[in-house]
Amino acid sequence: EIDRVELSAGDSTTAIVRSGRAYRIDGPIRTRADRQQCEELFDAIRRARSEGFIVDNPAELAVYGLEPPAAALSVRSGARATRVRIGDPVSLGAQDRFGLVEGTKSVVRIPAAVLAGIAPRADRLIDTVATGVRSPDVGAIEITQGEARLVIRRETDRWTATVSEPGAPETTAGADAAAVARLLGALTETRASSVKIAPFPSDRSLATVTLRGFAGEALDTVRIAVGVPGGSSGGAPSGYEFENGDGVLRMHGSIDLPLSPRDLGVSGAPAAR
Repeated sequence: EIDRVELSAGDSTTAIVRSGRAYRIDGPIRTRADRQQCEELFDAIRRARSEGFIVDNPAELAVYGLEPPAAALSVRSGARATRVRIGDPVSLGAQDRFGLVEGTKSVVRIPAAVLAGIAPRADRLIDTVATGVRSPDVGAIEITQGEARLVIRRETDRWTATVSEPGAPETTAGADAAAVARLLGALTETRASSVKIAPFPSDRSLATVTLRGFAGEALDTVRIAVGVPGGSSGGAPSGYEFENGDGVLRMHGSIDLPLSPRDLGVSGAPAAR
């Protein structure tokens, strides 16, 4: 069983760690990893084979782009570690590359199809769901938009909402369970169309959503920004960007995201401003 994989290229290293059936990314950022993508990566590593020997005991590894290597794959399983150096293309225009398993003396040919499986883009390994919290574990949802605050609490058979807005008395009323379910689904189940490793765009901040457990403890906080204007000449912002403290923006072109008291069916809520 593989416990840890590191993919290195230049000064950048992507590290994936497995614990049981759960995976996480430890570098260059720390974030949740997509289990299916990681299982496919680990399976590709287990099945990886060279396509034959190039030369034994080469006098100069640099001739093959192996000293220093163009990239490297390190695999750890328990106390056993294996590192594969990945070098230059084997010929002009070729996609196959020279390779060397450290501790051996033979340069081998690594097929392009094998490389594609064992060295995917780092952003493909990131979990694209906004949060790792499970919907049934959420006892309350706290939504902050500017100075307005909305807290929705799970009761035995319904949701209740407390609305706090500047210049208005605090009110408590029922919330629409279907609308709350759609909000939780957007945060805990819906996959983003794309991800980007970048800081949260505070200038486009729309809301902050904190998911709490049944004892009121914070489980996770997701910050939400409106999407960037579309088109070369600008235009109305489109979609949303989610971030939960890991430095990854999870971008949605279109998503059902009820956030206001009115959208969430809070009884007597004013029209959204």
